[in-house]
Amino acid sequence: GEVRRVNPDTGDYTVLAAADQTFDGIALGLDDRILFVGDEDSGELFRIDLDEEGNPGPLQPLIDLSQIGGWHSPDGMAVDENGDLYVIINDGRLVRVTPEGEMEIIANMGTADLPFASTSINFGSGVGGWRDDAIYVSYIEGGMYEVEVGVRGRQEPHLR
Repeated sequence: GEVRRVNPDTGDYTVLAAADQTFDGIALGLDDRILFVGDEDSGELFRIDLDEEGNPGPLQPLIDLSQIGGWHSPDGMAVDENGDLYVIINDGRLVRVTPEGEMEIIANMGTADLPFASTSINFGSGVGGWRDDAIYVSYIEGGMYEVEVGVRGRQEPHLR
């Protein structure tokens, strides 16, 4: 029920959002001023706007993944260089959400016969064989899927 910012040196934390939600999945927006989180129970995605000092605004609804039907529990999230949000749903669907709130299923790694479970996704780095225009989806039973999306991931702050 909380989204926390943790100081890696001390373990102290600040609560950025607290609600009657089961938060799962998190991604920092393109300009480091938006934090995206998902609710694994309802399928809702939320945003938290951060001011220049990193202070959070209120938890705001972004989109409801239940609109696409089926199991709609969000988990891992990543943002591309255009600000689009990618969300892996625990049934194996990879969904792209534009800043305008449009949803598109861009891959489906699950089948009715083979349930799929993933907990994380990330863009490749473009180094060591990892494509920078692909999202890598971990499979909880072991393994990795490569999904070419044709756009690079947001540049991580520590690499700028």
